[in-house]
Amino acid sequence: GRPTAANVVKDGAAITSGAFDGDVGSTGIGIGCATDGTLNWYGTIQNVRIWKQAYRDQTLQALTS
Repeated sequence: GRPTAANVVKDGAAITSGAFDGDVGSTGIGIGCATDGTLNWYGTIQNVRIWKQAYRDQTLQALTS
């Protein structure tokens, strides 16, 4: 079936998850700002990865540490 959650991890830290319907087509992804477009970081974000398959939490932490 389709995924029901998306996970976010940074530098091997704890996993953050949220609901996800498996379709990124019309979904807005706010990287470096709040979901309403405010609180912008005004900096560079590097090494962002989006995988097409689900990974276990331990694998995500290992990939990002």
